[in-house]
Amino acid sequence: MLKGWKKIPDAAEYFGVSVRTMRTLLNEGFPHSTLPSGTKLINLEDGDTYLRQFGNEQKNQEIIDDLLEGIAT
Repeated sequence: MLKGWKKIPDAAEYFGVSVRTMRTLLNEGFPHSTLPSGTKLINLEDGDTYLRQFGNEQKNQEIIDDLLEGIAT
């Protein structure tokens, strides 16, 4: 699939979420641009970068949890 700018339904499909969830993500800070017409466009590469930060946070928390579990036993 070519990466680039997509409208909400196509971006939702790319990220594996519903259109409704995609709209919620946009309202919560997911990177996008709004055209003067009101159309919202999502750059898939920017979205991938945005989502990676949460994967790192989750992985870091898993490492911390494992370390604490090792200390507690």
